[in-house]
Amino acid sequence: MPNGYKFTDAQGRTRAGLSGETQWGPDVTNRVEWKGVLCAPGMLHYYSDPLLAVFRDIVDGNYLALPGALLWRVEADGRHKTDGLKDEAESITTVETVAIPAMTTEQRVEIAIRHSLDVCHKPSHVHWAEDWLSGKNRSASAARAARAVAARASAARAVRAVAAWASE
Repeated sequence: MPNGYKFTDAQGRTRAGLSGETQWGPDVTNRVEWKGVLCAPGMLHYYSDPLLAVFRDIVDGNYLALPGALLWRVEADGRHKTDGLKDEAESITTVETVAIPAMTTEQRVEIAIRHSLDVCHKPSHVHWAEDWLSGKNRSASAARAARAVAARASAARAVRAVAAWASE
């Protein structure tokens, strides 16, 4: 049975006031009919790590914007699926609340830079990212230079797209 973490509002609810509102609490188990499709009805989601829950919250639920948000340690049961960021299962039991970990701006930046390396392989970006991650160069001027290179590349892609559209 995988363990993980799940956010709720201060009253222990997810999707409060919306279709699919679910009530959670100490030793409360919710089950759904398994659909097997991530982020679809028929899936209950959780995170493998409390820091991942904090990092993903703004995208997946924004509970931290609510007063009194709760982070629960959960146990998932039955079939489950993951995309590497979010885990989903057909049965989840909220066991107990845990302290919400703080995530620093530096941690968030590091995560974003590491993810950018998965999709951007331009040598200038990779060089800047490796320097930032190693601590060799975290200067504002290096970040501005990397941003300028990215902006030029983005502008060039936009021009090519417009040119391709215009020639159709």
